[in-house]
Amino acid sequence: MSGLVLFVSGVLASATAAAQFANVVLTPQGESENEPSVAINRKNPKNIIVAASGHVYRSSDGGSTWETCALSAGVANHGDNVIVSDRKGDFYLFHLSGESEGHSDRIACQVSKDNGVTWNLAGIMTANAEVRNPSVALEARSGEILMEWTQYDAYGSDDDSKHSRVMTAESKDGKKWSTPTPVSRQGDCRDGNDTPKGATPVISREGYRVSTWSHEEKIYADRSFDKGRTWLSNDIEVEKQPGGSTLVIPGLAYGGGLPVLVMNLTSGRYAGTLNLFWADQRNGANDTDIWFSRSVNYGDNWTPAARINDDEKGRQQFTPAATADQSNGNLYVVYYDRRSYDDNQTDVYLAFSRDHGATFSNVKISDRPFMPDPSLPPGDRIGVDAHQGIVVAAWTRFDEGATRIVFVAMRDSDLAGEPKNASASPK
Repeated sequence: MSGLVLFVSGVLASATAAAQFANVVLTPQGESENEPSVAINRKNPKNIIVAASGHVYRSSDGGSTWETCALSAGVANHGDNVIVSDRKGDFYLFHLSGESEGHSDRIACQVSKDNGVTWNLAGIMTANAEVRNPSVALEARSGEILMEWTQYDAYGSDDDSKHSRVMTAESKDGKKWSTPTPVSRQGDCRDGNDTPKGATPVISREGYRVSTWSHEEKIYADRSFDKGRTWLSNDIEVEKQPGGSTLVIPGLAYGGGLPVLVMNLTSGRYAGTLNLFWADQRNGANDTDIWFSRSVNYGDNWTPAARINDDEKGRQQFTPAATADQSNGNLYVVYYDRRSYDDNQTDVYLAFSRDHGATFSNVKISDRPFMPDPSLPPGDRIGVDAHQGIVVAAWTRFDEGATRIVFVAMRDSDLAGEPKNASASPK
């Protein structure tokens, strides 16, 4: 599948007084898809890839024009797409796969070395069990891949003898994978709050591995200082997460509370800082918020949770996605937001910090709200990436009985907002 999808000029135009940016709808009319992931080419920031549940899209001009990518036909794509770029500018796309639709027991790695024009199957990590929610980190210098996912004995089962767990494996180039290793303790298979999920790995400049995930309405962290060979015998409890990873959000089939971990990989004084973002309902079911905590010692200690969204209490903010611009350490968090409405109308906001998390500013980046439909799956992920002052985001919008992917690109210099203090001392 390939061909021109659309053209929109001024994608990187300056923000207006209403803090609006040009929104580009990528999903073809009449189709539905969700759970977008987005990546900027680390060698060519005008080259951007968006991967969603239905299509993979490519732009070579900063998001003005788009075409769909033809992936390798040698493997089925069952969704949960994750796209990343290495420092050489090669793209790696990870997605669920399996021999039959609805049964995903492996994660495929597809690679493009020509800016997303062509894709080839690098390799497959086979779990011999149901897998969901893959997430990856690339080692900055070697390009080695660390991948984590939730693995189920029997996905969706109510049988208490069946278990789930967060697993990890590594590869040099996506072709051959190490033997999967459990990182979390066991949970159930119901794919709810008692299932460990939302694992996000990061790799420090020294090669240290750190991961966080949600389980039983708490967020846990684990780490390895020997390149993944051994992990802590007891996970670190970072924070309580009232409402858990599967939040109840009015109007949605399910809500997004999966945590996201971002590491500072610059060479300055903040190198190695862990930045953790999540949503929870500690202020009540009608007041979901986005929270932030950081650690400067690889997870031993974390700052108390600080609220990122800067609206009045009593509104819903959920499904955060986060990234760092590793050229300067700036942090960016994209999330759904209902601060402006008394009903379920939903906007998309970006929170950003230029002082390593000491303060955050919030700006609306969606050009209009959407009204969710509880009969349509929203997905539990949205996407954001940043590189050399360019910030890109993609999310799912409910639109005329469908769920469609919307993309926006911004310059950091065009972002404006009143900074809000979000820092706190370590516990």
